[in-house]
Amino acid sequence: MENTRKLNPDFGTIEVRVMDSQPTIKEAIALTALVHSLIVYLHHCCLGEEGGFMLSRQPWAFEKENYFRASQQGIDAIYIEDEAGHTRSLTAIGRDILGALKPTAADLGETKHLQFLEQRLAGEVSYLRQRRVWAQTGSLPAVVAALVEELQERGSEFFPLTRHPEKQAA
Repeated sequence: MENTRKLNPDFGTIEVRVMDSQPTIKEAIALTALVHSLIVYLHHCCLGEEGGFMLSRQPWAFEKENYFRASQQGIDAIYIEDEAGHTRSLTAIGRDILGALKPTAADLGETKHLQFLEQRLAGEVSYLRQRRVWAQTGSLPAVVAALVEELQERGSEFFPLTRHPEKQAA
């Protein structure tokens, strides 16, 4: 789940980067559900209806350092979360954010998608799965084949009408 979410108060937007690089439709939909839930949650915060977990704005140097850490260390990055320099793992922060969004996601019918993201956080994210295949095979075609296999996964809980004749025949 390599993506960057950041508020841009100058434009009144949430900037979401790298959403198109998810290897499966399930992961893309789950991240879309996360953004959907986050937008509604933040709207409720602006209205004073929510006051739960929020990341605070950091000094510029901390933001740059956090960005660097995330780009270098991925999901294993340790994030500077306040001006005192306290740190936590990106995974722990992700779990907190998903936890704070649960009521909003439930209202929006996005619960199963956020649960899928929680499972991904607890398991192996895409780039780690790709690295594992590379470490086992040393073959780029094997990495691509693994990505193709993931893309073709059934995902019936997201697409109940999706048919895979080759899998049904087995």
